[in-house]
Amino acid sequence: MADILIVDDDPSLQRVLAAAVRDAGHTARVAGSVAEGETEYARATPDLLLLDLNLPDGSGLDWLDRLEPTATPVIVITAQNTVDNAIRAIQSGAFDYLTKPFDLDDFDRLIDAALKSREEVEPHQQSGAADAGPRLIGTSRQMQEVYKTIGRAAGSDATVLITGESGTGKELVARALHEFSPRRSQPFVAVNTAAIPADLLEAELFGYERGAFTGATSASPGKFREADGGTILLDEIGDMPLALQGKLLRVLQEREITPLGGRQAVRIDVRVIAATQVRLEEAVASGAFRADLFYRLNIVQIDLPPLRERIDDIPELAEHFLAQMVNRAEIPPKSIAEDALILLRQYPWPGNVRQLENVIRRVALLSPGRIIDAAALARHSGEFGDIDTLAATTSFADHIDGFLRTYVSAMHDSGDGHVWGEVMATVEDVLLRLALEQTAGNQVRAATLLGINRNTIRKKLEEHGIDPREYRSSAQRK
Repeated sequence: MADILIVDDDPSLQRVLAAAVRDAGHTARVAGSVAEGETEYARATPDLLLLDLNLPDGSGLDWLDRLEPTATPVIVITAQNTVDNAIRAIQSGAFDYLTKPFDLDDFDRLIDAALKSREEVEPHQQSGAADAGPRLIGTSRQMQEVYKTIGRAAGSDATVLITGESGTGKELVARALHEFSPRRSQPFVAVNTAAIPADLLEAELFGYERGAFTGATSASPGKFREADGGTILLDEIGDMPLALQGKLLRVLQEREITPLGGRQAVRIDVRVIAATQVRLEEAVASGAFRADLFYRLNIVQIDLPPLRERIDDIPELAEHFLAQMVNRAEIPPKSIAEDALILLRQYPWPGNVRQLENVIRRVALLSPGRIIDAAALARHSGEFGDIDTLAATTSFADHIDGFLRTYVSAMHDSGDGHVWGEVMATVEDVLLRLALEQTAGNQVRAATLLGINRNTIRKKLEEHGIDPREYRSSAQRK
């Protein structure tokens, strides 16, 4: 049986979590603020701390930074699942974090894992996260896992291999690793190795001396020395020529480079991040990529999901790209209609986030209205084909999902607990009025259309204050 301290200012969530903790056979203590939490923590060090980020008298993360390293694991709880919060939580020593709302089964599993690990918990690290970090966008479960890995890997110099399809944001992940690392004040240098001709790539990476080859009228330090003290991203590493792969392997092993035409090796202090859309395991098997280099690069791997596997992030991404254009004064303020968001969520996005950004920019520039609806999206994007065909293939559930998603999210953020009643009452009201409209106010026919009996429809009409005579008179006027 473990002693678990819950620090959250929401009394209803306190009760739910405390009940779940006790059902699992543990004891639960609760606190509603940083001050109360610190008092309880000082009174008796808990076996596990459940900590909300936003508390009335301060930040849970700031308290986490102040805690002395102990064997007590911390699970951070937050409704604001941003990339900064996720990475800072992990870097500040949190075992893991949960995003509200969460499933109690997931909560139970996470508690068990945290308690089992408490003897191995590592000391805290000061995050020092840069306020102007890279803009990774997305709150889906898949992206939360990416953020956690960034948080765990950013503080070390371990080589990271970022994999994923083209357009998924591999360079943004590399920049996040740099911005949340101790090297953040030093250079970040990105090199697309596939964009440089093979015969020039070695000179570009390792530099050259004056006269090293025809046209070398002056010396060049090369990208590795430009990144000295900081981070270098070797993008599209899977396309690097085999001959150069061996030289890169030696650089990773020896931490020194020899410029073309030079005789002296130069020591370098660089964190190396590699990225590729190629399946390197298959490239190794076919002989196109060195196995020893793959193992050297693949110390930590971050696999970015394609956009089609995280469609819940599409509305946030679309709104972000639109807001960027507004902030840059490229367009007047515009918004995206729900029917357009439905189409965006249905599209497979072979070009991933980059393709989505291009579509939003094109439609926003070409669409004259202030609201981008499905028709404008199909007309100006060049991606979606005929709007009537799209509408016909959009399911009823997709339409309902599109209209309710934003509403439910807003109600959750406001803490309103009456979503079911309000939605069902609204749906009933709309259905009754549409049925009366279709049947010219005839209650018997309206009841038949809805599949309910006459007594039920009369009762419902009274509850909603609907007079069927209004629909008879409107039908006569037509």
